[in-house]
Amino acid sequence: MPAKLKNSKGKNPGLDDKKKKVEKVLTKIDGISLPDYSYSYNHFEVSSFSSWVDAAKQINNPDEMRTMLYMIFQPLFDALISPHSLEGSNRKLALDLYNSIKEMNAKHLGNYYTGLPDIDNFKRDISLIQGGFDKISSVEYHKKERNIDSFLKPKHVSLFIKNFLTEIIDEKITFPDYFIGCACGSSEIVFPLSYMLNMPFDFIRKSKRRYDAEAIIIPEQEIDIAEKSKGKKVVCFEDAVCSGGSLEGIMKKVNNNGASNILGVSMFTNGSYSRDTIKTIQEKCDTYGALNKYSL
Repeated sequence: MPAKLKNSKGKNPGLDDKKKKVEKVLTKIDGISLPDYSYSYNHFEVSSFSSWVDAAKQINNPDEMRTMLYMIFQPLFDALISPHSLEGSNRKLALDLYNSIKEMNAKHLGNYYTGLPDIDNFKRDISLIQGGFDKISSVEYHKKERNIDSFLKPKHVSLFIKNFLTEIIDEKITFPDYFIGCACGSSEIVFPLSYMLNMPFDFIRKSKRRYDAEAIIIPEQEIDIAEKSKGKKVVCFEDAVCSGGSLEGIMKKVNNNGASNILGVSMFTNGSYSRDTIKTIQEKCDTYGALNKYSL
């Protein structure tokens, strides 16, 4: 059964309305059963942005759609991280496409995790942006596998979402103003949650595998993310925490922007590293879909 809204006796009607919305979302997703799904990215023959469009038009089920959404978001985000990988008119076009892809991911993953995936609508959305990807087809396309669809599955994402929303209702998590995802693995969590709650969101990358020395933002978004963070309650999402270094870097970046409250969360941790970086609020080690919480 979904959590029930606490009676705050009208002390904050605006907050009560937000919590009622959360309760409605929980009721909607309660009982939805998701498959123990995984695909190798080699299943899809994609080597460029234009070939992604061709492959995405051929999908036949909602889980292929999920994977294709990641296979356009991650390479485009990573291409935009470097101010020199895309220049001039190609860069402006890529930024416009990135904003469209963010909206697509939020909508279609939001619908997927509320039990209403729509492949036909997904394909219609692709047709609206296809011309843009044809124009940047010469830009290098690099895909990177993720933990979700490896050892983490959609059912674990769904469980995490339910745990997160339940803690908002139970007032164990302060209702947030803004989401930041650790790019790009947390995108499957951030996109649907932002859609369900109509929450503004963005992504920052600090990847050990990419040898990032610090948290990196798409240059054109630096000021915007700082303004959205200042004085706000921000939740930073990670899919899996080991040392905690990536999550810490992103939380510190948000803290430097003047956020009033910062919470880090993940849906998995193996607890195999001693952490002298972020502080643990709660952890359930080796539990898929658990709500693990951290602070600076």
